[in-house]
Amino acid sequence: MNSMAGGTGIRPRRVLVAGPSGAGKTTLCRRLAVKFDLPYIELDQLYYRKGWTTRDDFVARVEQIAETPEWITEWHYPEVQKVLLENAELLIHLDYARWLTYTSTMLRTIQRSLHKEVLWDGLVEPAPWRFIRDEEHILRTSLRDSTTEQLQLLAKAPECQGVRIMVFRRPRALSSWVLSGFPGIVELAADSDGIVDDS
Repeated sequence: MNSMAGGTGIRPRRVLVAGPSGAGKTTLCRRLAVKFDLPYIELDQLYYRKGWTTRDDFVARVEQIAETPEWITEWHYPEVQKVLLENAELLIHLDYARWLTYTSTMLRTIQRSLHKEVLWDGLVEPAPWRFIRDEEHILRTSLRDSTTEQLQLLAKAPECQGVRIMVFRRPRALSSWVLSGFPGIVELAADSDGIVDDS
């Protein structure tokens, strides 16, 4: 991991964690929320309601949250990606190999389904076999995930130029960074520009 020079010790206030399903976005969000005392906003909880239907006010609620002073959340719903990126100070991209994240998604889905784990608003993960007919099943949507391409396009927009980016391409690199106490993140958030890449 390259280090960023010239930091002033300012902690990040609005943070996004990007990556495909199964990359560990939620886990990292929760850890960083505790570390930097930031309110964690779980987008899935705002997006879904009973019956796995979507909430009509999802975009409006996220737009309102994006304008608040402090938050950390995942970056994965296309309809709110731009507004979140426009308001973020720091984006951490978990850019792992597709086979790795898909395997993780499959195992997580099976485990949740078998244990009937309650997610949000009383929702329970649909049975894995339903992906055969359900185009919106997580095991199908994760195959269509294009986080890297979406990020590359949006990051070029003028209104998103001030966002600092950290990229992790290997889970081992992320684990080392977390165990080391998130070195460099405060400096990066304070720097005028910069991209940190573990490759």
